[in-house]
Amino acid sequence: VTYEDGVTVVEFTKLLKEEGEHEILADGDNTFLWAVGSSNAVGYHAARAQFTLDFKTTAPAPTPPTPDAPIPAAPTPDAPTPAAPTPDIATTDGADLNCPSELTQLTTLNEDPALNLYTAVVLSPTSDSESILCARLEYDSEAWVGFGI
Repeated sequence: VTYEDGVTVVEFTKLLKEEGEHEILADGDNTFLWAVGSSNAVGYHAARAQFTLDFKTTAPAPTPPTPDAPIPAAPTPDAPTPAAPTPDIATTDGADLNCPSELTQLTTLNEDPALNLYTAVVLSPTSDSESILCARLEYDSEAWVGFGI
């Protein structure tokens, strides 16, 4: 957990499948919880909610346009429709199960616009028990932040 420039950040990596733990599905509904406090002292939640997330079907938040970005041309009638963006799910050769440097921002936590969730799932080709969830929560204030699986 870090606090810098007015933002509290929680980052973690979790195996998708561990003995004695709830399994996190790379393809299927997962129920998570988030909570934030009103200060750095752990106490009662200032805000909290439960949410469901399927890493294969939840679309990431749209990237806001920059003022200098060119306006994209309208598609021609015979042009293929671009695919919708999907969350970051990567497969490795099993030798390197590290989180990517950039995580996908998801729109799931709109209940509190000050709380942003970024995720990636890294799948191991050899074993589900070696696949990992990479997550980063950013809260636009100084407070304790919790995340439950």
